[in-house]
Amino acid sequence: MPASSDAPTLAVLVRQDLGMGPGKVAAQVGHAAVGCSLASRTAAAHRFERWRSESGRLLVLAVTDEDALRHRQEQAERLGVVHKAVRDAGRTEVPAGTWTVLGLGPAPASVLMPLIEGLSTY
Repeated sequence: MPASSDAPTLAVLVRQDLGMGPGKVAAQVGHAAVGCSLASRTAAAHRFERWRSESGRLLVLAVTDEDALRHRQEQAERLGVVHKAVRDAGRTEVPAGTWTVLGLGPAPASVLMPLIEGLSTY
């Protein structure tokens, strides 16, 4: 079954200003995706099941800095979009407590658009 144009999507926004290596970025994206998946199974089960059944569309997008994450987190809260902020444990590349990524969704693409508009892929 092909995904609809408003297919549920999970987006993970990655800070560019931290200079994380590819392995670190992959780990942080994984933490956000799992966190959002687990949260949405409870808070938005119908969206989670639709997302899972339509191949789990996932976007990884770049943001400039922590302020950009904060702004989008506030928007997600206003829109009622499941989200997961990931703060690093500080064992490798960034200091403990550093906010590295923000997961959004899964939510219909039309709901996510105001949150990801203008962002490029990571």
